[in-house]
Amino acid sequence: MPSAPESKQILLLDIKAEMRGDHPAQRLEQALLHALRDYSPSLAEAARPYWKIPAWHECTVKVQPANCVSFEALLVRSGAGWHVVRDDDGGDCDAVWNPAPGVFFLLPEARWAQVLLVRPNPPAPDWDFAEA
Repeated sequence: MPSAPESKQILLLDIKAEMRGDHPAQRLEQALLHALRDYSPSLAEAARPYWKIPAWHECTVKVQPANCVSFEALLVRSGAGWHVVRDDDGGDCDAVWNPAPGVFFLLPEARWAQVLLVRPNPPAPDWDFAEA
């Protein structure tokens, strides 16, 4: 009997950081890629000013492998401050981090982070969206 197709997941880290000095977006990208070097990081969204708080920048990084082990390994990098929601079926996971006194996540400049382990959900190419 053939096995069910593997459900591929992606592991994303969205981070907001208060970067000071020249070229804050580029410095945030470089610092994140360096801090995550053991996870084969790539930029999912380039760093840019955070619309809500102008002194902060935000960046989204895709990391590998995209699995529960990597998800958990990222969370222990701060030690505290996570609100975690896990899918009971071992699928999607979501964690939001807010700093606590004396604790930082990946970078001392980090002010907020979210780690997502999710299955992408685009419509199947053979779906017909025509009105009946």
